[in-house]
Amino acid sequence: MAQDDSIYDWGIDGVEVRQSELGGAAFEIVVNDAGAGETVASPASSNPLPSSSSAPFSRRGFLGSVATLGSMGTLSGVAATALTSTSASAQSPRKKLAMVTHIIDPFYVPAVYGAKEFCRFAGWDFQFAGPMIAFNIPQVVDVLDRVLATKPDALATVISDPSAYNAAIEKAQSAGIAVLCFNVNEKSVLDKYDIPFIGQNNLDAGHTNGMVAAQFAVKAGKTSGEFVIGQQSAATPNIIDRTTGTIHGLQDYNKAHGTNFTWSTMLDAVDENRALPLIQAKWTRDQDKIIGFANTGWETWFIGDFIEQNNLHGRFLNGGFDTLPGVMAQMAKGNVQWALNQNPYAQGWITAALAYMQVVHGYKALSYASGPEVDTMANFTTVNAREKFWASVHVSEIR
Repeated sequence: MAQDDSIYDWGIDGVEVRQSELGGAAFEIVVNDAGAGETVASPASSNPLPSSSSAPFSRRGFLGSVATLGSMGTLSGVAATALTSTSASAQSPRKKLAMVTHIIDPFYVPAVYGAKEFCRFAGWDFQFAGPMIAFNIPQVVDVLDRVLATKPDALATVISDPSAYNAAIEKAQSAGIAVLCFNVNEKSVLDKYDIPFIGQNNLDAGHTNGMVAAQFAVKAGKTSGEFVIGQQSAATPNIIDRTTGTIHGLQDYNKAHGTNFTWSTMLDAVDENRALPLIQAKWTRDQDKIIGFANTGWETWFIGDFIEQNNLHGRFLNGGFDTLPGVMAQMAKGNVQWALNQNPYAQGWITAALAYMQVVHGYKALSYASGPEVDTMANFTTVNAREKFWASVHVSEIR
């Protein structure tokens, strides 16, 4: 079943979305469960992630890691302590991390992989769920309630509304469940409930987006003209902050360099079939003054496709957030000039590690900044090699 009819070809092999066992409007991304014994290895590592193992660590795998670290001169008595601790944790009841998001989309594949990878290392169970309809707050709340009913030890959730999550957060904290926020945050809620955030500062990242957009414009010989700020949602706090930051970045560049770049906003969509007509309408209406698109999401991909479909190569600049497969493909063709990467893998792996630290050892989790990283053709080879891994991850059933 499609999520709000917005699932399209993500460019990821073997990916589908399926309804969660939680029921209702809960959908999920399930990584690496396609077959017993199947493994997926990152090109940066020779160590694959087992897809079906339930053991926290295998003895052979752990000793192999110890041998590797020992050969680097980094282990002494630590190895014996770690092995003893691992054995002890294996005898304890398995704990569980649950992650909840406000949308099921390809951005979260690295986050799911990272969180599940750490949970496999730690011997924890892991669950990821989101709403059937993107950005639908009542459905997100329903998903949260269903997740909490399974009594996880830790809950990692986006917080995309200033009040809708409060009841679930209070319920979780009252039950002794560690609550963390990742990817999208509402600062007032973080402050109210003392919740750590794992992700990028979207206001600062937006400022970088605006500055980089202006820099590319000047390199192209422009000192004035309009940047269109694409928005896949006008109501979520991350998009609001990125938009505000992008405007501030353009303003600051103008003040510092005497340029006269202006801006407008364009509400598009997470589904390319819905986004393309909106992009076409904006271009048709304002093409005489548009010098580029400085997007707040990965509609950069769709605009690259729009450029290709309409033979508009070189007519305007195009950049924004996230390095999804389509974004990287269009960058290779010259239709995307920049993309800001917020490291979704860290938003999964680090979130899981912090949850483990708080639940098992009692150290309160603190916030972690995962981005942004500015990616252009200058570092394309390195970034593309890294990002290609996510296009080949075997995700069982995302439809």
